[in-house]
Amino acid sequence: MADRKPRTGAPHLREVPRADETLADRLRVVDIRRRLDDLTRLVSDWVWETDADLKLTFVSARVFEALGYQPVEIEGRPLLDLGDFSAAGLALSKLDERSPFRNAPCTITARNGDVCHFLISALPVFDFETGAFTGFRGTAEDITQRRITEDALNRRDAVLEAVSRAASAFLAAPDWRREMPDIISRLGEASGADRVLMFEATSDPGGESVARPRFGWTVAIGAAAEGESARDLPLRAFGFGGWEKRLRAGEIIAAPVGGLSQGQRLFLAEEGVGTVLVVPIFAGEAWWGFLRIDRADADHEWPEAEIEAVRAAAGIIGGTIFRGHYEQTLRESEARFATAFQTSPDAIAITRLGNGTILEVNDGFTQLAGFPRGSVIGRSIRDLNLWVEPVAQRRFLRGLIHDGEVRDLEATFRTAGGIERVGSLSAKVVEFNGEQCILSVTRDVTLRKHADEAIRKLSQAVEQSPVLVMITDTSGVIEYVNPKFVEITGYAPEDITARRFYEERLRHQTYHDSLTDLPNRTLFFDRLPRALARARRDGRALTLMFIDLDHFRFVNEGIGHEGGDEVLRQVA
Repeated sequence: MADRKPRTGAPHLREVPRADETLADRLRVVDIRRRLDDLTRLVSDWVWETDADLKLTFVSARVFEALGYQPVEIEGRPLLDLGDFSAAGLALSKLDERSPFRNAPCTITARNGDVCHFLISALPVFDFETGAFTGFRGTAEDITQRRITEDALNRRDAVLEAVSRAASAFLAAPDWRREMPDIISRLGEASGADRVLMFEATSDPGGESVARPRFGWTVAIGAAAEGESARDLPLRAFGFGGWEKRLRAGEIIAAPVGGLSQGQRLFLAEEGVGTVLVVPIFAGEAWWGFLRIDRADADHEWPEAEIEAVRAAAGIIGGTIFRGHYEQTLRESEARFATAFQTSPDAIAITRLGNGTILEVNDGFTQLAGFPRGSVIGRSIRDLNLWVEPVAQRRFLRGLIHDGEVRDLEATFRTAGGIERVGSLSAKVVEFNGEQCILSVTRDVTLRKHADEAIRKLSQAVEQSPVLVMITDTSGVIEYVNPKFVEITGYAPEDITARRFYEERLRHQTYHDSLTDLPNRTLFFDRLPRALARARRDGRALTLMFIDLDHFRFVNEGIGHEGGDEVLRQVA
């Protein structure tokens, strides 16, 4: 069967208009259909709908990505005939009871023969006029990759048992460093190693790259105190530069010391190492360091199970380090946000996207809007009747719906006392405590608008004034003349502008070098007495730097004067 482009579209809504249906009602239905259509295209699940006989009447285009079937190839088939629902259990009875259900597992065979796993969730649909059951509407979440990963982890449970026991306490610890000696000990005991070391990639005081031991364990002594387990391992000496490159690439090093380079053998032999296993640790995407498992037995071969156990341990450690860094960053970010939120002079509000409920406001909001914080939290933003201009409100909502944000929208708002203020409003759709919300920031520009209006009126008065008006800068250079000035003197504005340009250019050339455009000797002797006087007045020292280019004659002789000029320009 030839592939066809998957069709899109939300589950159909009843389109036959009622006699009492208004245009607004129909527009609302159209808007709901559009939003549902967007939703079915954007969500990762595929959406389905059945009739009362549980035959599929609608399947979204996402099914093509999941199973390789066009929606029309599935529509019309009974829902339960799509795959194996035997594991769904209670959910099957929910179908008979016409009750909602969530996450019912099932397997469906894709077009290419792969068995795909899904979680099915659905709600019963009833006719809103008659109450008659009309079918189910639901989603299918593809969990195939998740199942593959879970099965792989289950097969390795026996090997990872020792690591997982330690990891439970390790991941629950508020500080990963506190549990590290225990997990290193468990890893050493589980792998039968003589020593386990955890290294962090860093630099020594001289700036050289080294791997610094953070935690360690030996079979004879047990866990060592942090930072006291071994010496630094140089990453650019003794041939260990190759280790750094391989570990950064995510490779594992498992070899007898006798098979390593001479420098590596000498370094590790001093520590009594016969064979070594080195596994990289990544905190997020960044290489953080590595685990090194040592055995004195030079003939030991590392079984794949041991390698996978250490790799899993390194993953757990890296994930926990990353979590620690992330949580610290998050705490700092939240603290910065809270500080900015509470101290900002602008009016900031967080409202639910769905119903406009106000979740939080800052002092700037209460000062601008005039509502005490306690009187607005939990209320809808619509209840405050802030918008004076419905057109501006509609423009604001359209921007959020279409673009997810609005920037610098000027609108007039009404305070609690009925006073109208002009604000510059910016807003963005954000996630707040797991909910889609609107973060809005409004700056009071009322005074600026009044000032702009005053300037506009003044400008208009100057333009229409019956007297000559001329404006100059502090140096006496003419910057503006009004029409009456032009009428009486005969000078056109462009003539005055050109003259001003040449005057400014001449002034600049007087005080700057023509080749490098740097301040010249004239400007230096003009500014130096001022700087000295200011330093004496403030009781501060003054530093004068002299920079010279030695042997510049050889530059001119070697590449010519034009080349020398270019060198001077580059140095400048």
